[in-house]
Amino acid sequence: MGHKECMYHDNDALLYAVAKLGEHDVILSARETEMYDEYLGYAKNGDKELSIDVDSAENEPYSIVYGGLMFADGTFDDIKDTVESLKGNALLDLDRDKDELAASCYDNIAFFPEHKRADNCIPFAALMHTTHPFDNEDVSVTMFPCYGNLYVWECMVNRKFLLACRKKVAVGENVTPKNWKDQINKNELIVAYNISGIYTGQVEDN
Repeated sequence: MGHKECMYHDNDALLYAVAKLGEHDVILSARETEMYDEYLGYAKNGDKELSIDVDSAENEPYSIVYGGLMFADGTFDDIKDTVESLKGNALLDLDRDKDELAASCYDNIAFFPEHKRADNCIPFAALMHTTHPFDNEDVSVTMFPCYGNLYVWECMVNRKFLLACRKKVAVGENVTPKNWKDQINKNELIVAYNISGIYTGQVEDN
């Protein structure tokens, strides 16, 4: 898949495009196209022992993460129950070194479809445990469900959604899954969401 012309907006925000991988339509970031080939290579070598750290995030304090929920097929009503059902489950985070995969998780998530720019990109705020430093303000951090019995590339291809995470905000120790929504800053949420986006033009095959 060619992705040179779908990498960036003029504000340098990382873009996502819907790509055809085998029989699947899947949303990939420009950075993930290289990663897909990398992890497919692991699978071809029969490597199901690729290290994924699923424990470190549990020791991290809560943060609120803002961004866009993205999906390739169906409607928001179709996908939101799936997203809700995965609270507490591991999310793969491929935006660091390929041999140091780390998992994050959200214990609660809220959506703001009234502020959407596209039907398949919905603003969200999530109460999350994550070790990701969010140290590059120019790109979104892609997170998506990790299914333990699948290769990483299979998780990428079969994911029903991804979270394009744009901003992480620390919260106090008194924040819980019951009261966390009081800490959501709607202005910060919308600014973060507006930087994440899906490329809707043509993507040329190589």
